[in-house]
Amino acid sequence: MVGSAEPVRPAPRPVTLQSSMFPVHTAEAVDLVILGAGCAGLSLAARLASGDGDLRIVMLDPRTEFVDDHSWSFWHHDRHPLRDIVAHEWSGWTYADLTGRAATHRVSGMSYQYIRGSDFYRWSLATIADDARIELRLGIAAHTLEAVSLADGSAGVRVTTDRGELLARRVVDTRPRRTAALLYQCFSGVEVEHGGALTTEADAVGLMTRMRSGTDGLGFVYVLPLSPTRALVEWTRFSPVPLPERVVVAERDVELAAMGLAGATVVREEGGILPMGRMPSDEAPIEGVVLAGNAGGALRDASGYAFLRIQQWARRCAEALARGEDPAPHPAEPWVRRQMDRIFLSLALLTALTFLLANPEPPLVVQIAAIAILAAVVALWLPAPVPSLVAFLLISAAHFGSDWNRERPLALRFLTGAGLLSLPSLRDVDAVADLYATLAGEGARVVAQAQAAIGPVLLVALAAAAVLAARRAPHGARHPRRSRVAGACS
Repeated sequence: MVGSAEPVRPAPRPVTLQSSMFPVHTAEAVDLVILGAGCAGLSLAARLASGDGDLRIVMLDPRTEFVDDHSWSFWHHDRHPLRDIVAHEWSGWTYADLTGRAATHRVSGMSYQYIRGSDFYRWSLATIADDARIELRLGIAAHTLEAVSLADGSAGVRVTTDRGELLARRVVDTRPRRTAALLYQCFSGVEVEHGGALTTEADAVGLMTRMRSGTDGLGFVYVLPLSPTRALVEWTRFSPVPLPERVVVAERDVELAAMGLAGATVVREEGGILPMGRMPSDEAPIEGVVLAGNAGGALRDASGYAFLRIQQWARRCAEALARGEDPAPHPAEPWVRRQMDRIFLSLALLTALTFLLANPEPPLVVQIAAIAILAAVVALWLPAPVPSLVAFLLISAAHFGSDWNRERPLALRFLTGAGLLSLPSLRDVDAVADLYATLAGEGARVVAQAQAAIGPVLLVALAAAAVLAARRAPHGARHPRRSRVAGACS
């Protein structure tokens, strides 16, 4: 019975284990444990249920029921295995800014398809229920995973839960986890019954409407028209830090009011936070455990889309397990796509920096120069990411050093700015190295290490510059008007 915490068949014979770290122990043994019954876990289990093999599989999830709290969308052609549960599709998509300027595009032979969480759960749970090899145990949380050695000398994993222990030859861990990232895509959506108050093209989704960018990040609204009187409206904001749910919900409600939907009836809600540009993890891998889902690399860094990538991974992983092989992890991102995503995220950060440092209304020449610099970054970053990062830091050092010390010699201004930029590396060189590695590859870690090594010298230069600036300032001018940066931050 799907959803039952009780076994659906007689318990297997206990297996004796031997380990150099753990005493001999007897416990329930299975071939595969899948941790998490979300999109990735259920997709893998459904693939295994429709395939060959004689593996005994147990799925664990702390939830006690499945509710309609998610939806997934993607571009695809008409034929694919999940076509029967597509709830709606559109042939085009629309971009629009706050002024109302809009453009609609279409892709020949493709449609934007939408799957409700409730439909996906029903399909996957029904598929799993038909296979006696797979047992779903809800209301059970896994706490620790520990490598052990089986009596036959092969590797195994001890899964400690709040209902006891399981011993598995392999574990696929799809549980969500906090992940450090360059940016976070924070979103909150509502399916609303609006009675016709929202007028949109029936055959086009608003993927980026009401788009704006400022010091609080990039934000936009998704609008998926489900009928003439119903739509899914979702507010999305990119932020350098994960935002509290209440903040994103409040921003969403402001958008709804601006769209004339404050009085609309809310049918259901969904929301979450997607890490974009994940930082390298220092967590030691456990033999026999494969990470999957968002924590395992399912998300496309530059977009947050994951559903189709999860389905492709689930198929490959199920085929590998059926052949008696280890579960397949998510494949590494192709080099070109990885570089393009890195450029996108880098430009997003540079855009935020531009808003912080530029005048409220910069002259046209400044705008042209900024566009030229961004274009140069794009052109140079792909073939030479590490030199491009170094060049960006050098330019930033010259800029920061001149902002409050522009009458001093160029060399002293440069050392001052470089001293400011070295402060994060002096505080946590590993965190800065992870950031640089995400931006420009593993070779960029040495840049953070160099900043940490020369940081003390640069800070002496910074202190000297401050003293010189104070001593040489004319009397009565020791407190000049604040710089553009100080004014922008006050």
